[in-house]
Amino acid sequence: MAEIWISVQSGQKERFSIQDDLLLHDGRVCIPDVSHLREDILFEAHNSRYSIHPGSTKMYADLKKTVWWPGLKSDVADYVGKCETCKLVKAECQRPGGKLQPLPIPEWTFEDISMDFIHGLPRSQSGNDSLWVIVDRLLRLPISFLLEGQIKVRSWPSYI
Repeated sequence: MAEIWISVQSGQKERFSIQDDLLLHDGRVCIPDVSHLREDILFEAHNSRYSIHPGSTKMYADLKKTVWWPGLKSDVADYVGKCETCKLVKAECQRPGGKLQPLPIPEWTFEDISMDFIHGLPRSQSGNDSLWVIVDRLLRLPISFLLEGQIKVRSWPSYI
């Protein structure tokens, strides 16, 4: 970087400039390879609680807006490639989800049903504010029952 600094002062480097005693490359701060400074920048760009382990493409895109050094892109790729957290969370480390399987078509009415409870409806004149909906999967026939209040798990069979 010292050679670049001297070249810029003599006007030989076009893409470099000096502003407020900072060496800039296309408006980005040039980072010298001094006492793990680059490693600290990579750490903050990848591991800080504001960055949340971005991939190498995103991390490079973010860094290249503000800083520059020779080999920045490969350093970012190497850093992300060595991150243990990213290795564990990668999609290829995860077990793939199962394929969706269609449910078999029932042969008899009400052989297979779906049901749900709907609570918090406006109270009717008879005091009901809940609905129990049962749908037959064969006919897609909905049947609903008006209920009063919350239904407890242990008590709903008593409505059958």
